[in-house]
Amino acid sequence: MVFSYILVRMKKGITLLAVFLLGGGLFAQTVAEEEVRVPGTIRFENNEGVPDKVETAAQIRGIGVVLGQNPGARERQYYGRYRVQHIVDPSQQDLFDADIISLDRTASVDHIRNLRFILSGYLGAAYGYSDGDAALLAQFVTIYNAVYRKNMEYFRSKYKGAVMAVLEADKAGLSTSWREWPGGTQILLPLSGPPGSLSTIDTGAISDKTVVEELRKQEDMGIESRKDMVDLRERQIEEQQKQLDEEKRRAEEERKAVAQREQDVKRQQEAAEQEKKAATTEEQRQEAEKKEQAAREEAAKVEEEKKALEEKQAAIAREETRIEERKDEVREDRREIAKDQEAVLARDSTTVSGIPFIKVSSAAKGRLLLIDTQGNVLGDTEEQAVTIRVYEAFGGGLVALLQRPGSDTGRLCILDRGSLKEKIAAREEVYAGSYFQVNGTELFVVIRDQGKWYLGKYDSALALLARSKTEVNPETFILFADAHVFVEDPGGNVVPLSLTLN
Repeated sequence: MVFSYILVRMKKGITLLAVFLLGGGLFAQTVAEEEVRVPGTIRFENNEGVPDKVETAAQIRGIGVVLGQNPGARERQYYGRYRVQHIVDPSQQDLFDADIISLDRTASVDHIRNLRFILSGYLGAAYGYSDGDAALLAQFVTIYNAVYRKNMEYFRSKYKGAVMAVLEADKAGLSTSWREWPGGTQILLPLSGPPGSLSTIDTGAISDKTVVEELRKQEDMGIESRKDMVDLRERQIEEQQKQLDEEKRRAEEERKAVAQREQDVKRQQEAAEQEKKAATTEEQRQEAEKKEQAAREEAAKVEEEKKALEEKQAAIAREETRIEERKDEVREDRREIAKDQEAVLARDSTTVSGIPFIKVSSAAKGRLLLIDTQGNVLGDTEEQAVTIRVYEAFGGGLVALLQRPGSDTGRLCILDRGSLKEKIAAREEVYAGSYFQVNGTELFVVIRDQGKWYLGKYDSALALLARSKTEVNPETFILFADAHVFVEDPGGNVVPLSLTLN
């Protein structure tokens, strides 16, 4: 699964970088809707626009990382804007514990991708999930919380009383509109496994049939996300099976120890009875009775241990059954994914495909066409005005600079190779005439931050990885040599920068 990390503007001038799944066109309006493109499904309304300040992936992920520190604490917060309540009640079984992440009134997040990025940072810091698993979980958690928004009946059926005591009916879950997030959001993360394990977050809950149905309404039917979730669930099951096998091994050792103690106690009881029968004095008889009483007490303890062992073995049997049920669920999920993938492939086989060609439309600009080998136009995407007549293969598609509506700057976009549909776009303003260069899996281009021009570095999902500290001439050439990237500064000097831009 490919995720994109995009910088977006938040309220009160804060800029966040966020995560989302590739697919669909973006940034067409000041306030846009993202997540899916099919009517009848969940749509997240986001505040779009050029960021006021550029921040990198590492900077914004830090919000979630801070929240994830000291995960055993009952409550943690980030500058009074974001809050986590860790609610665990060992006395109640068969329902979920939870982490509840609240967006307080001063929270400035206004885009679903930002929220997912904060969540992924939290999951990595608090529970040790890898970046990929954390991003996947964050995506499913947001859909799950939107699906069950304010559904207190559902939450009562799944979560422990201690969780419900904290949950507020008008805030539970996640609204599909960013306008309702500050002061009106309690995101639930269902906890079922031991902290620090793959199973900490209950993936069965956040990827239930209702959530999967929402994903199936996407243009690509959410196939890659669903595949990744099935893969994660299989790894969880493998981990759970290992833990269960270890429990069974310990239980067997305990059974043998209890059986040995039971035999020892029987011998003690028999010996005490023989001593009592053979007693010839009152003192001997009393001593034998003491031993007999001690043996009875020991036998009672052994019976308690046997009872506890039986309960443990019953719990192991129940968990064994649950693991088999999870395996069945995963097998069924794979079958459903395979069927949906066949449907998508059959549908996409009719998609227009051709050779991308940029036709001149003005001195500097052009528009993208799809042509066949004879030069015949297969598709005329007139709305795709490019600011410079260049494109490159990158990120599984074609990267190009498109005109930003209502602005003299450009948008860095990855377009589908076969249809020229926009797959993903960077949020930052790019100099409309910027030269851009691909260096392996990274792309360098001139971007604007607070009215000044800098060199920006993106990964193949258009995540802004770094921004130069040095200002550059927006018309600069970009050259890679000797482990440096060479650019021209505003004074006309050619300067070497490290490839990290640090």
